[in-house]
Amino acid sequence: RVDRDLNHNPTRGEYDHDNRFPEFLLSRFTMGSAALDWDSGIGRFQSISSYQTLRDVLTGDATALYGTVLGTGEAVPFGVHGDLRTKKWTQEVRLSSSDQGNFKWIGGVFLTGEISKNYTSLQNETPGSGGSLPTPAGPMRLCEAVRPTSYREYAVFGDGTYNFTDKLDVTV
Repeated sequence: RVDRDLNHNPTRGEYDHDNRFPEFLLSRFTMGSAALDWDSGIGRFQSISSYQTLRDVLTGDATALYGTVLGTGEAVPFGVHGDLRTKKWTQEVRLSSSDQGNFKWIGGVFLTGEISKNYTSLQNETPGSGGSLPTPAGPMRLCEAVRPTSYREYAVFGDGTYNFTDKLDVTV
C-alpha cells in the first residue's frame, strides 16, 4: 500500500509507505465437525454438524487519509482499530431409503445460524506506541462503532423417485 493524497498522488514516493505506529492483524479461526451415518432398518439416517469461530483483531495506520481529510497532515497520527468476532453453526439431518426396490426417497432438515460483532474505532495515536495521544479530555476518539449481526436459516427438503425401467424414472 502506498500513501496517497486526495488527488491520488504518492505522498512519500512511488512505492513508499510510512507507518506512524506498528500495524498488526491477528486472526484466529477454529472449526469442528462431526458426522453420524446409521442404517436404521427403515432407511439410512445421517447427521452432519459443524461449528466455527473467527476472531480478527487489527490496528492500521490511517494518518495519510484522515490527516488529509481533516487538514492535520502528519502532525496528528490516526489509527483504525478493529475487533471482529463471529460464531457459526450448521446442522443437517436426513433419512433416505435403501437402494433396493423401484421407489427411492430422501427427506431432511438443514439449519444454520451465525452471530457476529464488529467493533471499529478511529482515534489519534502516539507514534511508535500504539497508544492515544494525551489530550485534556482524554483520548480523541473520532468514531466508534459496534455492529452486531445475526441470522438463521431453516430448510426442509425431500424428493421421491420411481424407476419404471432402467431408462425411465420420475422424480417428485
